[in-house]
Order: sequence, then structure tokens, then C-alpha cells
Amino acid sequence: MQTDGNQDNQLNKANFLIQIQYRQNSSWQGRIVWLDTKKSLIFRSFLELALLMQEALQQDNKFDSLDKWELHRDVL
Repeated sequence: MQTDGNQDNQLNKANFLIQIQYRQNSSWQGRIVWLDTKKSLIFRSFLELALLMQEALQQDNKFDSLDKWELHRDVL
């Protein structure tokens, strides 16, 4: 399968620092820092972590996640 060069430029990329603080109830709790925007959020489950990462990669977010990147100020 041949890929188009423009398609590679359209892929969203983001850099995260993920700090796992606890492992309780068969899930992770901790902090995620979006290094590109220098914003930080606390996540309460792996699902919430995955949704936050997906939100950062999407331009038009279709999920009503528990916490939003846009509501937090820079921390770094």
C-alpha cells in the first residue's frame, strides 16, 4: 500500500510525560503533562488517561471527557 506524503503531515503528534502515582482498583492514577503546551492534569483511571491523550491529538474533540486540557493553565 502506497502512502501519500501529505498524509504524514496531517498526522497529529504530541509529547506527554506520564507519572503513575498509584495502582488501585485495577487501574492507574497519576499525572499527565502535555509537554508541547506545558499543561498538566491529574487522571483517575487508565480510561481517563487515554481520553486525555486522544483529546490532545484531535482538533475537534467529540468526547465529553471528565477533564479538559483547555481549562488548565500552564504549569511548566
